Amino acid sequence: MSDTSQPGLWIAAAALLAGPGPVLLAGPFLLLPEPRRRRLLPALVSFAVGVLLGAAFLALLPRALERGDLHAVPAAMLAGLVAFFLLERLLLWHHCHHETCALRGGEAVPAR
Repeated sequence: MSDTSQPGLWIAAAALLAGPGPVLLAGPFLLLPEPRRRRLLPALVSFAVGVLLGAAFLALLPRALERGDLHAVPAAMLAGLVAFFLLERLLLWHHCHHETCALRGGEAVPAR
């Protein structure tokens, strides 16, 4: 009997790695100096969002293509991506974390 025929062992090993694994990988991030963490954090959040979206698309897209029209599914996916991109751009157009925010031309306006 080979190891691959015992799924219980694989499940237990994956569960043991899934618990402390991310903590052990992300923990050293807290040891970095504050300025470096501030620079890295947006990139790491973007990476995490991309991984989640990629996993969702890889799981759902084949099923959608099996059940739906081969032209309608990619069109709906593209329309959704563009709509949410435009929504984000509109909501974060003048987003700022400071007392005054610079706009085009160097004008300072109060933050919302």
